[in-house]
Amino acid sequence: MMEIKKYKSKKELELALCAEIVAICEKAIKKYGSAHLLLSGGSTPLELYSLLGQQNLDYSKIKIGLVDERYVDSSSEFNNQKNIEKALNEKSKIDINVIGMTSNMNDLSKNMDICLEQYLPFMERIDFSLLGMGEDGHTASIFPGDLASTELLIQNKAGISYTNSPSFPNKRISCNKAMLMSSENISLMLIGSKKMEILSSAAEKKLPIASFTASHPNINVYFSEK
Repeated sequence: MMEIKKYKSKKELELALCAEIVAICEKAIKKYGSAHLLLSGGSTPLELYSLLGQQNLDYSKIKIGLVDERYVDSSSEFNNQKNIEKALNEKSKIDINVIGMTSNMNDLSKNMDICLEQYLPFMERIDFSLLGMGEDGHTASIFPGDLASTELLIQNKAGISYTNSPSFPNKRISCNKAMLMSSENISLMLIGSKKMEILSSAAEKKLPIASFTASHPNINVYFSEK
């Protein structure tokens, strides 16, 4: 069931969401000896990640991966791994690493083989996933009108595949719905009334995000108008 948590400001939202992630990590480490997180890219959550990097967590016991990635080199300004790592380490006292999804820019098949091997821990368990949503209703790199994205919504087994974005960089790589839905905890971060309007009409318009909010038994929407 989707629960919407409203906040007066983005900063207030970030403090609350950061506290939730910290609590989830501490619980997972106590229960399993490690915590497994999948984070979304884009500019919206970067300040959240900077805040998260300052928390008193044992990051040696936390595996951080990506919900999705643009198929670009790690040096690219569009690379999610690079941007998330930079934010996490902005004010951190230790080096925090993110497990990437792109390592071979010349061979899609070889790159996927490496990615699948590196993401085996997340196939086994995901303690927390953070989703975002675009103005077209896409989440992760699962886009409306893209056949490859549609496949990621209907696959029954957890996996990772390439998709196609209508905007540059066009080639993407993404965890599928089955994999993300296996997360014990999922939060969706939304900023701005326009985004909330899109979410509210997503089911009627059959947008990808609606497939997620309707499926997970406990998805929290963290929302702030500004």
